[in-house]
Amino acid sequence: MQQFLAMMSLQPLLTIVITNYNHGKYLPKAIDCLVSQDFFPFEILIIDDASTDNSLEIINKYASQYSFIRVIAHKKNQGVCFALCEGIEEAKGTYVHTMGADDYRLPGFIKKTMTVLLEQPHIGVACSNFGYITGHTNEGPILTEKLIESFSAPVIFDSREILRVFQTTHLWVPGHTAILKRESALKYKKYDQSLKFLCDWFLLHQIALNEGVIYIPETLSVWWIHPSSYSANLLQDKKSKKTVYRNLFQLLFESKDQKTSQLFIKSTLLRVAFNALFAEIFYKPKYWISFVFFLRKSMSLRWEFIQGKIESWKKSIIGETA
Repeated sequence: MQQFLAMMSLQPLLTIVITNYNHGKYLPKAIDCLVSQDFFPFEILIIDDASTDNSLEIINKYASQYSFIRVIAHKKNQGVCFALCEGIEEAKGTYVHTMGADDYRLPGFIKKTMTVLLEQPHIGVACSNFGYITGHTNEGPILTEKLIESFSAPVIFDSREILRVFQTTHLWVPGHTAILKRESALKYKKYDQSLKFLCDWFLLHQIALNEGVIYIPETLSVWWIHPSSYSANLLQDKKSKKTVYRNLFQLLFESKDQKTSQLFIKSTLLRVAFNALFAEIFYKPKYWISFVFFLRKSMSLRWEFIQGKIESWKKSIIGETA
């Protein structure tokens, strides 16, 4: 215990920002999964966005028990993106991770992710496989989307090759799996509030395209996807969803930062908006270039899939005739 307290007195290497609004019944699981992690020193910064349930009572109870937990309590609701920006500003750690109060992290998440980041200080962000739960509670079976099939150990994609990786694989940076450098978040102006549910997606991929990514092919964190979540509510509102995607395109195509704009366009990451904005993209020639890169990637991946099927078919035929 004395060793533990001594380590916690050090400047934290990592700040975990938990944003909460009326998720009091999920907070204990979210916090317990962090305090039981086997990596120190880190701090937990909980931002309560004017909850009307018993959230603040639960948060303060944990803060009184653990000296590395800090609390910011809003008097009025400011929204998720505002809270995330505040978390970046207030973080004391060199690295930052953000999470919703209704999600949780698996054992080894901090240690495994921080280990690879500290070994590669020039890389801006690390992520792992997309772990998630669907259903009415966050106690269900954990499902996993493996971002790249061909790796079994952490792999480094620096800024010179990450564009090619985004163009030729299914890799992206899920926010609930990512730990990023705080100075990089500040450099790229934190979270753009006009992007709402895409604000963390945009920041993380900005950093990835400019500073590289470390990919860990394990499931280390869990996102609960449910109908009442912040992102789900916005995605169900077609008008709001279109507005966010429209803001994303305007931000990139009207930006003075041509380097970032070109990187996003060439990366094929803008495919997230194609379904919602297809008509607008089709009738605005200035957007066509992004669609061209997406089609090129789609044809490449489809051909790769067909080749895999052909090879599998050949092997089965050879096996039958042997």
